[in-house]
Amino acid sequence: MLERLDNFLRSNAQKFCDNAQKYTGLTKFVFLKWNMVLSSLFIMASAICDRSMFLVSVALLNSVAVIRCVHDLEQEESEFLANGKIKLSFLHSVYFRTRFILIVGVITILLLIIADPPSYLLVCANVCMIAWVYLAVCTPRPPGKSKMREWCEKGLWRLNDWLKPEPALVSTPASDR
Repeated sequence: MLERLDNFLRSNAQKFCDNAQKYTGLTKFVFLKWNMVLSSLFIMASAICDRSMFLVSVALLNSVAVIRCVHDLEQEESEFLANGKIKLSFLHSVYFRTRFILIVGVITILLLIIADPPSYLLVCANVCMIAWVYLAVCTPRPPGKSKMREWCEKGLWRLNDWLKPEPALVSTPASDR
């Protein structure tokens, strides 16, 4: 059952990355970076709301890890754009991903049931972590022009044609025969 869920999440994440890159030109690396920053912000906001020293220390450690991971993603993205090569990691293992879903799912349920009041910000951070794992597994498309860029270029050509001044009509005298 977890493998079916894994296949479902992986295929939908791949479709999302393909469509996003096709239409906007943004690769999976951009979404990975923003996802990491977003999960870190959720953890920080939860630490501020709960005023827990444990969560504050976790938030600080998490922000340091996010800075390091964003730097690594920058290097991986530049290597992909230059050579077209992607690093394989333990995230590409179905075994790891299914266990990760199970562990994060149990933690999320415990946060909702046991915590008083429920920590919805940490639940959002857990959802971001799961999304990060599945975005990391996606294979980006080769670099190319996005649909938005093509639409903008076509629109600019049409706008230039529309705004181009009409040629002035110059009357020439008729010659006498």
